[in-house]
Formats: sequence, structure tokens, C-alpha cells
Amino acid sequence: MCIIRPYFRPSTIMDLAFSQEDLDFQEDVRNFLASEYPLDIKEKQDKRLPLEREDIIAWQKILATKGWFAINWPKEYGGTALSPTENYILQNELASANTPILIPFGVNMCGPVVYTFGTAEQKKNTFLEYLTAMFGGVRDILNLVQGLTLLLSRLKQN
Repeated sequence: MCIIRPYFRPSTIMDLAFSQEDLDFQEDVRNFLASEYPLDIKEKQDKRLPLEREDIIAWQKILATKGWFAINWPKEYGGTALSPTENYILQNELASANTPILIPFGVNMCGPVVYTFGTAEQKKNTFLEYLTAMFGGVRDILNLVQGLTLLLSRLKQN
């Protein structure tokens, strides 16, 4: 039996080490989590206790102070300009610290509909603020779905 082993030239091997800028960003994230991650929320997370709506909102607002709530949104609507590596580092550090996950429905699903298809008035309205920080319960999601249904029906009429 013949075993064929691929030969890799040193010039074809990728260097996956973080740059100094990436390491600095990682340190910034770690310092932020050490100083800003509320101990009461961390204890609930570590003990796998359910979080209250207020806990989720508080954490989302804390992330928003650094621009890390809607990281995939365009910068003009509150997103960030993180590189793919910085996004990876941020997500990895948030997971390592056992922070609450973001409720994706508003920030990842509904928000992009509004900033892509909404009118200028809708985009600057408090609707986006509602999407970005105030999620926590089924009632809120149902209200949002009703609002989006109305928004989409108005967009179809235009």
C-alpha cells in the first residue's frame, strides 16, 4: 500500500497568529468584561439560573455603550466596523466570560429589515431603539412582529 502525503512548502502555510492590534483589542475586551460585566448577572449565568428581562436589557445596554450590541449592523445605524478577526475575538471572549447571549430576533432579524427597507422617518424613529435594547419577553416579540407586519404592508403600498 502506498501512502501519499501532501508536501507543503513553507511559503504556503498560513500564519494564524493574532496581530498586535488584535491582541490589544482582545485585552480591551477582557478589561471591559472585568470591569463592566455585572456580578449579579454573571452569578446567575454561572449557576445556570434564568435571567430576568431586566438583566437581559441591562446587559444589552452595557454592550451598546461600547458599540458591541449590533455589531453586524452598518455603522450609520449603530453597528461597528469590526474586522472579521475582531468579531471572532469579541464573540470568543463573550463566550469565555459566560455572558448572556443576545436575543437575536430584534437585533439580527428585525433591525436589518427596518434599516434596509424603512423610510428615513422610520429609521430615525425610536423603533430602532426599541429593537436594539428592549427585548426580553414573548410579549415584546409579538408586538414587534405586529409592527413589522404593518411596516412591510406600508412598504408594499409605496
